[in-house]
Amino acid sequence: MNLLVAVQAGIICEQLGVFRVNCIDCLDRTNVMQTALARAIMEIQFRKYGLLHPEQVLPVSCRFLCQQLWANNGDVLSHQYAGTAALKGDFTRTGELRFAGLVKDGYNSANRYYLNRFKDAYRQVAIDVMLGDTMSEDLLALNSKSQADEMQWMLNKDEHMMHIIDDCRKLLVPDSEMCLGGWGLVDCDSDLGDSEDMNAILILTNHAFYVADYIEEMDRISQFHRVSLEDLELMEMGPITSVFKNKKVWCIRINYTHNNYSGYFYTFRTAGTRFFNNMAISIRSSEEAAGT
Repeated sequence: MNLLVAVQAGIICEQLGVFRVNCIDCLDRTNVMQTALARAIMEIQFRKYGLLHPEQVLPVSCRFLCQQLWANNGDVLSHQYAGTAALKGDFTRTGELRFAGLVKDGYNSANRYYLNRFKDAYRQVAIDVMLGDTMSEDLLALNSKSQADEMQWMLNKDEHMMHIIDDCRKLLVPDSEMCLGGWGLVDCDSDLGDSEDMNAILILTNHAFYVADYIEEMDRISQFHRVSLEDLELMEMGPITSVFKNKKVWCIRINYTHNNYSGYFYTFRTAGTRFFNNMAISIRSSEEAAGT
């Protein structure tokens, strides 16, 4: 395997060919293979220039930077092409297959299915409008069907959230306490972005409040924390500036003590759904979020 090396005296060796790597869509697995080839070629180049001994391998720091570079490359291409981060990205970054990476791949695959099922029709319509092409009747019908399917998908998701909150109440609240309400919220301390997906459940009883962490990718409660109402110090509500967008979002901060020490708090904002009279209602605007 040769590469082009030229000095003032002339050409020492010439490149003899190129690698072409592709899978069914030239995306995830292609990037994994390209990463392996790039690492192997880098070792050959370093040996030819005397930066590595013949039997020496790439230093850990150099190999880590190479893997990060190609993993970021795969994520950028995947976001442009499929709307999500690349699959197999965990293997590209670490060189290992881990359970967390498999879970993330499953989550990204589900997101890709949703985007392909409900969003691509809108994208194609936008492209046709920009190009001045006439939209076919089939595409118009597909667009209408996609809107109906998306509304049904959102309705099913909202109802599922309501059942999760109810199951959490049954699991956490003992018979000696009376449940006063339950809410699906976004924990601002663990989610610094602008996601509207529920990742925390707040349950209020006549003696305490419970905060449960919800993992959407695994559809389960990971842990919970009970705080007695006697330890409640202060509740604050107001807008804070979003990290990634120049807009304000309404949040509530619950301050409490732990072992008689102050400084503990939870900060929540509303998720994309609120519940009224046991009905799931999607929140469509910032005004509705503030009112909730």
